[in-house]
Amino acid sequence: MTEQEKEAALLTKVKSSAVEAINGLLATHLEGAEVIKSLKAFQKAADEAKTLEAADKLKTSDEMLALKSAVAEMKAANEKPKTPSLKTQRKQGIDWAWMEGLKRICNNESVKQHIRKTNTPTAHTLYTSKFRVNDSGKKIDRIAELGLKVDNPMSDATSIVPVATGAAPFQIAQFEPGLTRVTRRKLALMDVVEVVRTLDEFIVWVEQTNIDTGIAFNIAEGGSNTGSYGSFRFSEYAVSAKKINALSKITTEMLDDVQGVQAQIQEEIIELIKLRADNNILSGTNANSQIKGITGYAQAFSNFGSLSVPYANEYDVLIAAVLQIRANGTKSGIAAGGEVIGIYEPDTVVLNPVDVAQMDLRKDTLGRYVLDQMTYPEAATGAKRIGGMNVVENIVIPAGSFLCMDAKKSHVRIREEAEMTLGYVNTDFADGLITVKGEIRLAHFIKGIEVNAFVYDTFANGKALINPEP
Repeated sequence: MTEQEKEAALLTKVKSSAVEAINGLLATHLEGAEVIKSLKAFQKAADEAKTLEAADKLKTSDEMLALKSAVAEMKAANEKPKTPSLKTQRKQGIDWAWMEGLKRICNNESVKQHIRKTNTPTAHTLYTSKFRVNDSGKKIDRIAELGLKVDNPMSDATSIVPVATGAAPFQIAQFEPGLTRVTRRKLALMDVVEVVRTLDEFIVWVEQTNIDTGIAFNIAEGGSNTGSYGSFRFSEYAVSAKKINALSKITTEMLDDVQGVQAQIQEEIIELIKLRADNNILSGTNANSQIKGITGYAQAFSNFGSLSVPYANEYDVLIAAVLQIRANGTKSGIAAGGEVIGIYEPDTVVLNPVDVAQMDLRKDTLGRYVLDQMTYPEAATGAKRIGGMNVVENIVIPAGSFLCMDAKKSHVRIREEAEMTLGYVNTDFADGLITVKGEIRLAHFIKGIEVNAFVYDTFANGKALINPEP
């Protein structure tokens, strides 16, 4: 193909593209003098386009704009609402008359006022073909359509009933998607203690024991550099990961028929496992494959400083527990003259919601609330603080007990996190059942030299110690 032939073919293609641009305009409007006139003008301009540049400009040419304007005007004229003749209206039948009647009654202010003033059933004329006469006696053809009166559109308000006992009524039911699950407590300890993944079964650490730190001393310039020597021993400790699991059974039919049921069961099992682990971290007994919980390490409440507090309440006990963690350490050195070790800064207190409510409602001897002892630095989230500690409210801790701690000294190591498996147990295969098992393996420990970072006791014991009988 020569260059001239290629150019001619391209020119034809460009012209064709310009012509296609008007096809949509003429799809439903194939008549009208102005449109025909504009179309002929456009066709003439297309025939006169002898170059690619001229053909490309056809899409934005005056002829194209004139054609678009003519089509738009004809479309608007065709879509303009027209009042149908009486004969046409009557042919449209009762449905059209009914809809028009509803529109009129909804827009009639006198009817609206009447409805607002009365609660008794009343028949209203929605539609009439009668003439109205104004004050001058002139007839007004107000509604020249089909007449219709409605007294009672439904005589039986309970005519729509379920097809069977417990079935959903026809067209008046809406299904709420998703499964509404039971609500359990939130995690208390796992959200505040140190949680780290591990790839090993045993966790081993080394800490100082038999500590004698010695005593630092002052010397004069050129004086003899002698004093007490410090010493300590390296001791190795270890804990192993323990397993927590939960089981559930499900029929094979339910797996096939109920969408997403496997995911729901997994979510249920995982939640149960995590809550059990959370409970073990607090109060595991280290027996029967349990991990050793915080309460197995923590020190009991002691009245450090021999505090004497009249009318002692829960606030007083917690402030005394903070003092115990901050100051009740051990002097280590020659003749117990060294620096104090084993003191920490508590950052978390775990309380039962019953005790928090009791503290919120606590009053002094004059009946005034003492709520100002509990602060709310993050009011938007409902966070609370007492004595500089974040308050964790959870029923995992018994009512009447408290746990004050430096939470990061509680160490959790997760070996396997929420592993899910499916299988057959006993007669599952024959019975068409599947057993779903979830398990988690984790270890928990508090290092020996960090046990003073925890105080666990009851408010009753604390009150008795700081408010002794005279």
